[in-house]
Amino acid sequence: MYTYAQYTTSSIVDCDFSNLKDCAVFIYPDDDFDYSSFEKTLNENADEVLMDNFAYLYQADISSEEMAHADNYLKFLAYPLNEQENIEKINQLLYSGISIDEAMLESGENVCIVCGNPHDYDIYIDEQAYTVVGEYDVSDNIAYGVIPYSSALKSNLKPYAVLVSLRQTDDINYLSVASTAVEKFSDIFPNFSVESAAMVKPIPMKKEFTAENKLLAVMIFLVFLMLCCLYSYIFRLRERKYVVFKICGALSNDIVSLCIGEMLMLFVPAFLFSAIIFYALKKLVFYKLIPAFAFVVDLNIYLCGFVFKTLLILIIFGSYAYFKSRLSPTKLFAESFVEK
Repeated sequence: MYTYAQYTTSSIVDCDFSNLKDCAVFIYPDDDFDYSSFEKTLNENADEVLMDNFAYLYQADISSEEMAHADNYLKFLAYPLNEQENIEKINQLLYSGISIDEAMLESGENVCIVCGNPHDYDIYIDEQAYTVVGEYDVSDNIAYGVIPYSSALKSNLKPYAVLVSLRQTDDINYLSVASTAVEKFSDIFPNFSVESAAMVKPIPMKKEFTAENKLLAVMIFLVFLMLCCLYSYIFRLRERKYVVFKICGALSNDIVSLCIGEMLMLFVPAFLFSAIIFYALKKLVFYKLIPAFAFVVDLNIYLCGFVFKTLLILIIFGSYAYFKSRLSPTKLFAESFVEK
């Protein structure tokens, strides 16, 4: 499991996840979303999830022809906290139009500032028309437009998502903090969908066989050899019992089924124990070495590991057991006396 995860993370360990958007969590509300109850629950659990700030994200009504613009001027933020401060930062970046002033924020006027240069059509959010008063642009390609928070409340807009920024993050642990926050938010809001902002942004993937990956591949080959020896040793310990079974009328397929069944009885608890250890190491060790590790290793990795190891048992031990079970009881009994 570690070998596969290491190979997968080798494609993204050099990517820049360190901006604010990637140190955040997206919460996608359902149709029964209520501002007051959501904010009450969020504030009550702010310390547990290490919340620093949050904002509501709205998506303008867009047609299929406008989908290419969905990530810039057709998405808007409303700031419940520190609104004036956040709006002023954006106002300083305007290259066209006017800024959103304090009167607009207090009155809940349906105005917006867009990120980018919109075409000649109106902006609608939940069928509410918004007037574009200013335009700004940034180079990181992740900024959104803004609307007054009071306008969102007055129009009872349903947010497309809630963007929660996190605190106590650094260059090493930010992905792990976000991953932990996703788990906690999923428990706090069981009816909402939650995901890390780092995994929302497309990441150019180019897997490579690094020197470490090649070494791990060699180790996997050595594990295969060790398993072959282990399965052979276990079979040899029970050869004389299999001789008695064959004398009593057991078929070759019966011997093979018995061998595989016994091996699986040993393997399943061993795999569960190792998976628990692997999970603990992922939380406590691996993400410190490779920040993206916490996001690459998910339930699918454990399932694939279980299936892979089971197939390995069937192929290696099943083939060996089938070959040995085809021998006559006399020859099988004679081989049991051969020096191990």
